Amino acid sequence: KSISLYFSDIAGVKLGIEKRGINKGATVLEIKEVMEQLIKGPSEKSMRTIPERTRLLGVKLDKEAVVLNFSSEITIKHPGGSSAEIQTVYSIVNSIVFNFPEFKKVQILIDGKNVKTLAGHIDISLPLAGDKTK
Repeated sequence: KSISLYFSDIAGVKLGIEKRGINKGATVLEIKEVMEQLIKGPSEKSMRTIPERTRLLGVKLDKEAVVLNFSSEITIKHPGGSSAEIQTVYSIVNSIVFNFPEFKKVQILIDGKNVKTLAGHIDISLPLAGDKTK
């Protein structure tokens, strides 16, 4: 199955798309593979949006939302800054909602907990919809 991953452009200004192939299977397995590919980082001329060593701890499917549970490295190793934080959040959200249109929003958890922000700027306490302008 062909998917679109959202990584930061070289200038670190906006998200760009990198196409990849994943194994077709159960939706939850496909979502896990999309997130694992996003964590792995770009193979083209882009920059990673998720800090190295971040792990996906779990995926839960709700009616209209995907709940993704990440390890604390996503916050501890985050470079900070509002632009970098926006790109991290929307690389995750866009990579889900634009590849799996049956889900409208993504909820991000850290170590199983609902947190206010990743790095102090973007409210992630509620599920977020995709945004192609980010």
